[in-house]
Amino acid sequence: MRVDSKAEVPARLAAALYFCFFLSGAAGLIYEILWSRYLALYVGSTGLAQLIVLCAFMGGIALGSQVFGAVADRCANPLVWYAAMEIVIGLYALVFDGIFAMGRDLFLWAAQAAGAEAGNLAAAKIGASALTLLLPTFLMGGTLPMLGRQMVRTLDGIGPKISRLYFVNSIGAFAGCMLAGFWMIRAFGLSASMMAGGVVNLLVGVAALAIASRTVPQPAPRIEERAKGEPALSRNMALMVLAASALSGAVSMMYEVAWIRMLTLVLGSSTYAFSLMLATFILGLAIGGLILSFRKKTTGYGWIFALSSGGVGLTVILTLPFYVRLPFVFNQLASTITREPASFGIYQVCQFLLCALVMLVPTNLQGITLPAATKVVTDDLGTLGRRVGVVFAVNTLGTMGGAFFAGFWGLPHLGVKGVLELAVALNMAIGVAMLWTGRRHPLFRRLLPATVAVMVLAWAGYGLAMGPWDREVFSAGLYRVASRVPSFQDFQRDAARRKIVFYRDGTDVTVAVVDTEAERALVINGKADASTVGDLPTQKLLGHLPMLVHARPENVLVVGIGSGATIGSVLTYDVKRVDAVEISE
Repeated sequence: MRVDSKAEVPARLAAALYFCFFLSGAAGLIYEILWSRYLALYVGSTGLAQLIVLCAFMGGIALGSQVFGAVADRCANPLVWYAAMEIVIGLYALVFDGIFAMGRDLFLWAAQAAGAEAGNLAAAKIGASALTLLLPTFLMGGTLPMLGRQMVRTLDGIGPKISRLYFVNSIGAFAGCMLAGFWMIRAFGLSASMMAGGVVNLLVGVAALAIASRTVPQPAPRIEERAKGEPALSRNMALMVLAASALSGAVSMMYEVAWIRMLTLVLGSSTYAFSLMLATFILGLAIGGLILSFRKKTTGYGWIFALSSGGVGLTVILTLPFYVRLPFVFNQLASTITREPASFGIYQVCQFLLCALVMLVPTNLQGITLPAATKVVTDDLGTLGRRVGVVFAVNTLGTMGGAFFAGFWGLPHLGVKGVLELAVALNMAIGVAMLWTGRRHPLFRRLLPATVAVMVLAWAGYGLAMGPWDREVFSAGLYRVASRVPSFQDFQRDAARRKIVFYRDGTDVTVAVVDTEAERALVINGKADASTVGDLPTQKLLGHLPMLVHARPENVLVVGIGSGATIGSVLTYDVKRVDAVEISE
């Protein structure tokens, strides 16, 4: 029987707290983008460097979720703790320039002390980045368990309110991504943008303290009985949900990495295009949390988690055969406008629409999975904070693993298509495994064979509809063509006239060597960066001009190998040594 529940948080105060969490999410994503820019100054901009920053960010959040989740269950007023976290994060942002300088000096000292070998440099970068970001990300990880512990007063409220918190924080992250990517950095630079984020966190913390002063500390009651109709949470089911949450986080990042690479070939690799891709992905997750927050029933979250996980894979595999048409679709959208500064906003809308076409439905379903998993494992308000913290921590660790796998092994070995296919298979496996684990419940038993049958049919249809990855189409760089292509068949026919000599998805870029009737070109992310005809004089002049200006050149450094024409030009002179620096292998 249930213990008498405590009063709900008044509607106005709840709305204020949701708005605070929205602002917190916006500031958090602004920080992530700014930190990656700051740390790139000594960590670098390679795939490995970006992973180091991501792991430092996500690792701190995972640790904070775990630690503060347990603390939330023992503190009388979690809202005060939440306010303190926001205030400390804000203060940290205000003095971040000095902290960054200390981290950079630490890296330089460690690199000089240990030597310039690749392993030593990587270790120095990881250590300096982790120390620079640990405190704020650790505190960020604790905000959701603390606020969830404050907002949820009954077992019935776990599903809707955790979903709502997930939504407002994610939609805030979407807003922060758009602000940082399109306005703040360009208008104010890194330092002022960082301080603006700090001010937002300070205001959120002060507002939370004001709200806390109007609430009475109320320890959460314990629940003696699960909701009627909900299968008992066995140890096997709890472990399965946690494992599935971790794998779901990994799969989510596999999709993100593969989609961003594929859309880079469709939209180009500008900062604005990347910001739109990331923002669309976050928006989809946020909408998924919003959808789940409207659920009135307190039961059924287990099968919702299972079917939404499998549904992600199903929607991707059904749409994957149509990805080959995306360059043409974008051409039809973008060619309706004149590419000039006045139409910049409309052009970005066209890019957003294409990103949404690819990502929005699968990410909606993906956004349902994490709040649903949290509800499944939380059957006692007395341990709400700890269980929310654990689920979000393992999911965050999964995202780290998924990013590392997809970026450093998946893309180079499987390609974009292979990474997406593997992610689909894992998503479907999560859904089937969840239904199998809960098969003692009648609904799970009924859903299991139907779900398996639908998945088998989907893979069979995919096998019939999907051919090999059309490398000619994706390396064509149609996003650089301003005029409208008459038809997809014409585009495909023109692309087929190009002979692909080499094609590979790498950690940092997708590289192709293409032969046409007129020339051979080195194509990076759909853009020709070197050729045997068009820009060959430029490539050679880059080598000849400095050699002719210098009185007696002996040691030469060439940044970027490209086609090798610049290095070849340098080697026609009597030099002792030529070093070439290349960002991608």
